[in-house]
Amino acid sequence: MTDVECYKAANVSRQTWHKIISDKKYMPSKNTVISFSVALRLTLEETQALLKSTGFILSESLLFDRIVAFFLINGIYDIYTIDSELLKYDQPTLWKY
Repeated sequence: MTDVECYKAANVSRQTWHKIISDKKYMPSKNTVISFSVALRLTLEETQALLKSTGFILSESLLFDRIVAFFLINGIYDIYTIDSELLKYDQPTLWKY
């Protein structure tokens, strides 16, 4: 996957991508990190490692995190399907409309 394919699949702007790549002090949001995990088709364990490297973690106590974890565990990487489920439970979505 190229850089362009990656940030487009994660629905991240080119400017944000550039900040992530070039600015060591830039901290992406948890949702942005999860969006990249979905775009890159990472497993739950790989996603947890990526989140940990940015100071976040998926928690069993948060509904949003449990929903995302379900999809990662089951290898479902369709962002629209994930967002549809998140919307059903009044949770923030990954895709920025």
